[in-house]
Amino acid sequence: NGKDYYQLGVEGFKDKIKEDAFIEWEEVYKDNFYGTLKSEIQRIWEKGNIAIFAALKLKQRMLVISVKEGESIDRALKRYKRKYDRTGVMKQIRGRKQFVKPSVSRRKEIIKAAYIQQKRQEEE
Repeated sequence: NGKDYYQLGVEGFKDKIKEDAFIEWEEVYKDNFYGTLKSEIQRIWEKGNIAIFAALKLKQRMLVISVKEGESIDRALKRYKRKYDRTGVMKQIRGRKQFVKPSVSRRKEIIKAAYIQQKRQEEE
């Protein structure tokens, strides 16, 4: 739509790669590319904003934080952190962690309990 994303097509994207026009890019699937144009970051900077990337595999977001006149970078980063927390990225990362079968986790608990019991008996 030209506001958040631009559709370049496969050949157009490959041409931009050859021109080194991207800060980062990735071929997510065969002939399905995603990337961030350097010109877009420059446009954001010219407006007086800061662009910070919060990247995940197959899902990337760019958060834009406006820096107010006379505002310290610490204050701007604090606002970034709040905005980042609202995106739910950390929740998504935690949700992707490997599934552990209940029997495996129970077995680990039993082994840990036996180890602790053994250490206590050695102390006595």
